[in-house]
Amino acid sequence: MVGPSATPLERSTPYDADCRTPVVFNSRGDLTVSNAFWDNPRGPATAPATREAGRNPLFELHLDNVTKRFGHRSVFSNVCAEVRTGETLVVTGHNGSGKSTLLSVIAGLLPPDRGAVRFVSGGKDVAVDDRRRILSLVAPDLTLYPELTALENLEFFARVRGLPWQREKAVQLLARVGLAGRERDLTGTFSSGMRVRAKYAVALYSEPLVLLLDEPTAMLDESGVQIVDQVISEQRSRGILVLATNDPRETRYGDLFLHLGGTA
Repeated sequence: MVGPSATPLERSTPYDADCRTPVVFNSRGDLTVSNAFWDNPRGPATAPATREAGRNPLFELHLDNVTKRFGHRSVFSNVCAEVRTGETLVVTGHNGSGKSTLLSVIAGLLPPDRGAVRFVSGGKDVAVDDRRRILSLVAPDLTLYPELTALENLEFFARVRGLPWQREKAVQLLARVGLAGRERDLTGTFSSGMRVRAKYAVALYSEPLVLLLDEPTAMLDESGVQIVDQVISEQRSRGILVLATNDPRETRYGDLFLHLGGTA
């Protein structure tokens, strides 16, 4: 578990049943929990005020005993967590532990083999068909269409998600991620770092309530890392953020930590 103060829980704990605290069974079957507001000696970037004050959050992400297998291989079992508006969940673990897979399950790109991913707004579950409008994912294995321009990629993904197309907004987003003047260029001509920047523009177009970032700063130069810092800061004030990373520069954003694949 991330952080020396992370507390292992016994299987008899009530948290196993109701998920009122972020919980995860690692690959060995151990149940562990960490809330960075209490456990992280460095402290989170922003204290999760919704939990401290006991107020009802505007929006919640629930992982209810989520399990994923590929054939006979178990990737992770009984992952259980609750993340609320203003909080960041950091998912860590060694290569192959299932970090990217978990984000894909949360995003709806992969189905869980057991358990459920729920989004709750105002105490009511968000319908599956509505999730694509409130959630965005940036990940290394997600690709843009190389035969389309940056602007055309933004328009395509906006329309697929049922969002109204606003060209000026898209142009401003591309400028924000450092692609001003390149909106009419084919993304197939972009460098790897430029493609990552374009992915951020696509993800931010919907102003997502839930933003999932897999290796957020991979392939980016220093100016790109600064842009991601700004994106993360704004997302923390707007909704929920989930990061999959082992980079200490990125784990510092966490309020809640979930470690997959054994003891960190």
